[in-house]
Amino acid sequence: MMDEFQQLLINTFLDEAEDQLLAWENVLIESESSLDQDAINLLFRLAHNMKGSSRACELFAYGDFIHRVEDLIVALRDHVVVCSPDIRNILLQAHS
Repeated sequence: MMDEFQQLLINTFLDEAEDQLLAWENVLIESESSLDQDAINLLFRLAHNMKGSSRACELFAYGDFIHRVEDLIVALRDHVVVCSPDIRNILLQAHS
């Protein structure tokens, strides 16, 4: 059974995640065909924050998933992967 503190952490995480996911979606929609460095950096910060917060709440599966998404964003940032329509779709689907 979950104690009050754990429930408070999860509720706070859910409230913050809602705001972060809205920002995530806005970055991807506003950037339309490609992502500039500012957009990539913002996506990285959002993913990094969600990863840490989810793990603090012991939501490890979500944290692991977001870690994989963060790895993709790092590859974009470091120019290992080029932003294509498929990559943007993956990032949009990760938002869901």
